[in-house]
Order: sequence, then structure tokens, then C-alpha cells
Amino acid sequence: DDDGEEDGEEEGYPRAGVGPRHPSHTGDELIVLRPPHLPTVRTQLQHLLELSPPIHSLAICLLHSYAYPIHEQSIATLALTMGFQSVHCSSDVSPMVRMVTRGHTACAAAYLTP
Repeated sequence: DDDGEEDGEEEGYPRAGVGPRHPSHTGDELIVLRPPHLPTVRTQLQHLLELSPPIHSLAICLLHSYAYPIHEQSIATLALTMGFQSVHCSSDVSPMVRMVTRGHTACAAAYLTP
């Protein structure tokens, strides 16, 4: 393979271990490989608002948000500006490593909040 790319590496995305490091809540340094594409997220959220009946309560759970909640927070800010009435980030309601538990907690908070 003479194109300079290692096996399994996608063109246009950084390799694991390469890139700017960001401090996390756990004290580790993280490298963001692919941040949320907010225009795509906006389109997906708009679809929820256009359902009949519309969805106005949202739970957000991203894989490593217990350590680096900035991506969840940016999606939450976007959702609130779009008109969602209740937005719950898993990193806020249950800042723990276990994603499924965080997700369940965020969903319960979104479900129980009018």
C-alpha cells in the first residue's frame, strides 16, 4: 500500500492518538476524532419537532461524555434554540462511565419532565 495510509484508516479523519489534546473531567487527555456535525444534528432534531405529535423533550447520551461533556452540551444548546422544551444531557444527570446507565437516567429525566 503506497498511499501513505495505514490499514483501517479512513481518509479525512485523524488517526487514533494523533491530534490536539483536550483535558477531561477524569484528568485524562482526550483526542476528538470526530465532533458532532451540528448541521446534520439540526436536521435530525427538526424531524422530531415535525412529528405528529411533536417531540419536545430530549435525552442526549454520547459515549465518552462522562469525561468530555462539551459535545453533549453543544447539542443541548442547539436543541434548546430550536424549541425543545426539556433537554437532558447524560453527563449532567449521571456523570459516570457506564453509558447505558447514563442513557437510562437521561431518558427517565426527559420522560418525567413535562
